[in-house]
Amino acid sequence: MKKILFAIALLSSLHGMSQAVSVSSSSHTPAQLVQNVLVQNSCLVQISNISVRTGSNVGTVNGIGYYQNTNSSFPVGANGVILSTGKAEDAPGPNNSFLGATSAAWAGDPALEAALAASGINIATKNATVLEFDFVPNSTTFSFDFLFASEEYGNYQCAKNDAFAVFLTQGSTTQNVAVIPSTTLPITVGNIRNNLYNSTCASANPAYFGQFNGGANAASSPTNFNGQTVLMHAGATVIPNVSYHIKFVIADDGGTLGTDGDYDSAVFLPAGSLNLGQKLFGTDLTIANGNPLCFGDSYVLETNLDDDIYDFTWTRNNNPIGATGPSIVVTQPGDYAVTLSRPDISCNTTQSIKIEYAPQIMA
Repeated sequence: MKKILFAIALLSSLHGMSQAVSVSSSSHTPAQLVQNVLVQNSCLVQISNISVRTGSNVGTVNGIGYYQNTNSSFPVGANGVILSTGKAEDAPGPNNSFLGATSAAWAGDPALEAALAASGINIATKNATVLEFDFVPNSTTFSFDFLFASEEYGNYQCAKNDAFAVFLTQGSTTQNVAVIPSTTLPITVGNIRNNLYNSTCASANPAYFGQFNGGANAASSPTNFNGQTVLMHAGATVIPNVSYHIKFVIADDGGTLGTDGDYDSAVFLPAGSLNLGQKLFGTDLTIANGNPLCFGDSYVLETNLDDDIYDFTWTRNNNPIGATGPSIVVTQPGDYAVTLSRPDISCNTTQSIKIEYAPQIMA
């Protein structure tokens, strides 16, 4: 059996451990979850038509929530958004109760089923939770971080494929960008598992399986899910100033009601990790990062923003350099920053990048 009963003498201490993660489905609206939590700096990207679909739409539990995390070993940041195939507020640990909210009225997702079928996984989904919206990026970069957790790990990891996908659509082209790194494999229980916790099937991409939360790990588990992946990073290249649609969806492998078909899964999306083109400069250009500028080179630091919409104030090492355009030419190392003002929506934000030069190589 996956869960164990705890001695009464331990209940108070375990309750304390379970508070490392908390979830609220009422503290934030869907717009706030997207603009203030996931994206942040939303004045640098146009977001519209935010919508959600989950169990509360059909009179059952709410699978969308805002989480807070104080457990340093749970690598999802201090807060963020959770999407669950069950009641999101039941996600916090310890791992001492069954997570299996379901309803015959809570439908699956055809697009997710089609994406899975294209990779050879044929299932009927149910209990789908969806968060989607339109956006217009200002740069070519699109990326996000996520951690997938599931009650299926252990007993049913060899048979079930609860799944998570992120569909990025531009025009008539749609791609699932939530895949196992360096592969085209979708994120499912069956595609990421370790046979240490069920020896009836082989491991699959075990390097991306983060932790099993059963047995001796149950009491200190940050969540009530049986297992979880590592924190993963996904991304794509987008076209600035072109409209995109993004759809986050997680759903259960239908299975049979009353057995494993009820087991929940969830995805944790850390706050600020969703880059829709609002993060203008990318990684610092430093010796430590392995990408400093070559000695004597110049470098164009480009925002790709419209100077008819934004005002620009540039600094180097916190000192103004007098530049007020959308780009500057860098010829010396320093901590560069640009403060962007958008008068039409009273929005101000600052972004920065550290630039170093490699030492001169003498002949």
